[in-house]
Amino acid sequence: MMIVSIRKSYPAMREKSCTRFGAGQAMFTKVVVVVDHDVNVQNFREVAWKTLCAIDPQRDVEFVMGPADTLDHARAFKITLKDGN
Repeated sequence: MMIVSIRKSYPAMREKSCTRFGAGQAMFTKVVVVVDHDVNVQNFREVAWKTLCAIDPQRDVEFVMGPADTLDHARAFKITLKDGN
């Protein structure tokens, strides 16, 4: 899990912030939680409270099929060396 704090300055900044974490070792992260700049990301209790009290699942939860790795056993489909799918 990666917890990211952002200072939102324009609409859809949350979505754009999430897509930037697909590079390097961060691409193996299963869950990215984006919170406002005033939330202390080092305090998991505060993150959980702020996130779960203000969440609208229909609006705030987004599933992304991002970069894949052959070692990821939780993928919906398997990657084979033969065809890459």
